[in-house]
Amino acid sequence: MSDVATSTANDGGAAAGALEGGAVPPTADQVLTVVHAFDRVLHESPRLDAVLVRGARIAGGPVGIRSASRRVRRWCEPGRPPEDGDPPAGATVVTTASGDEVWMLDRPEASAGLPVAVVLDRLAVTCSIVLDDLARRVDDQDEAALVAAILTDGQDATFRAAALRALRLPAASSFRVLAMLGPAAAVDEVVRQLGGSSAGVRVGREARAWLVVTPGELPPDLGVPIGARLGFSAPFPASALAAAARQARLGMRYSLPSPRPRGPYTADEAVAVDAAAMGGGFQLLAEQLTADAINRVPEVQVLDRLAAETEGRAMLRTLEVVAATESFRRAAAHLHLHHNSVGHRTARAERLLGFSVNTPYGRFRLMLALVMQRLRDFSEGEADSSG
Repeated sequence: MSDVATSTANDGGAAAGALEGGAVPPTADQVLTVVHAFDRVLHESPRLDAVLVRGARIAGGPVGIRSASRRVRRWCEPGRPPEDGDPPAGATVVTTASGDEVWMLDRPEASAGLPVAVVLDRLAVTCSIVLDDLARRVDDQDEAALVAAILTDGQDATFRAAALRALRLPAASSFRVLAMLGPAAAVDEVVRQLGGSSAGVRVGREARAWLVVTPGELPPDLGVPIGARLGFSAPFPASALAAAARQARLGMRYSLPSPRPRGPYTADEAVAVDAAAMGGGFQLLAEQLTADAINRVPEVQVLDRLAAETEGRAMLRTLEVVAATESFRRAAAHLHLHHNSVGHRTARAERLLGFSVNTPYGRFRLMLALVMQRLRDFSEGEADSSG
């Protein structure tokens, strides 16, 4: 005799007779209690994991679903989040009309007196409704929408898995995410350098940025078209792509428009920012500083005044390089200027700033002001992602 009891339930029909083996039929109140509980979760959060959590709570023990056709293997135990897995020995299994196997490990002492058959039957019906809706949602969305979905925090794990399959991205692989500002043509050029769709590169869009998912390493000489900018994440597993997207967006906030279409770029150019290499301090700045707070910083006010002048872009570019190098001569060589020109610009900035930038602390103070100005400008929308 099998360790797993099996019955078949039509969508909407109870399997009480087969599962209860002639036990006393459930009362109308018991049936309504179960039906209302599952209807409520459909109304509040029509997600498979939410249904399994509610089902486990009602059943007082583990419940789950296994569907070969939909590639779903999920289960949940009371008090724990759902995870992947198959029915354990001793579980009662119902097969729905669509071929999904829904199971429950009967624990009568914890099921609040509700009949196993009723709980399992309604769980099966509710799971079928959710999975049918999920399939329609995936089929109705284009690549950009599916990419945005897999990069969204709080997304249902089952929907994310279905979206990954629709995008032909292996769930067992790791991916980087790029968050990019620029016109569509600039994104197309970056995607081409990453190998294109045939290499598994997928592109999505959100309010201000393009989001690019790529399975490979970034070319060290990746070129970013003039005016575009990007941040990129470390490799993340497919299940954690929302975290990768957050990291990429952080890098994007610290990036600067590309001055030339071919890489590689230096750290002070900040065209393609590796967010994973930035450290927690920069993340904290981005999360906690508001534009109003930054506007009150005297050093930022001075930088704004310098930026508004005729040669403002050249002045800020000079200060970026000075803050990132050890001497005016190295900064001048990097900028392809005479060191006297760099010294003249820096001296004028020092008079307005009120401190010397020719010391480690002074360079750090200048860089901090430049970074805050960069964050403020991004949050105020100076970097447009139109295209």
